[in-house]
Formats: sequence, structure tokens, C-alpha cells
Amino acid sequence: MDRFEAVERAARAYGLTSDHIPVTHLAERDGQHLVFVNAFTGGAYLVIHATGTVREVGDSDQGITTSWVPQYFGLGRPYASRT
Repeated sequence: MDRFEAVERAARAYGLTSDHIPVTHLAERDGQHLVFVNAFTGGAYLVIHATGTVREVGDSDQGITTSWVPQYFGLGRPYASRT
């Protein structure tokens, strides 16, 4: 899956398309994608697995709360949890 399909899958997880909801592609590794969705109810970080499975790994208030995500995608402090 490419980054564009990952963005669309993330938007569809909220019942919309990327034309209707802001989705930002943040990182990709081994066919998995990390995206941020700015939904009406608040933002969420999602991992889109190579199989197409969408998993929420954090939100705009807490940051990424799933411990393996920042290290796996090689992210720095801006995406780390505040706790």
C-alpha cells in the first residue's frame, strides 16, 4: 500500500474521504504508515498496517501513547507522549 491509500484508509476509518477531513502522512516503514487525522471530534494518530488494518495509537491531547510507535517510525520528541 502506498501513502495515498494509507491516507484514504485513515479518512475512511472516520466515514469520510481525505477530501472531507485533513489527514497528514507522517511516516512509513515496512509497508506501515503513521498518519494524523484532524477529525471533528479531535485529532488522532493512526497506524495503517500493510494489511489495511487501522489502529489508533494516540490523540491530539496526549500525543502518541503507544510506546513502540515513536521508536519504530524513528520519530523525535514532537510526537512522543507527554506523560
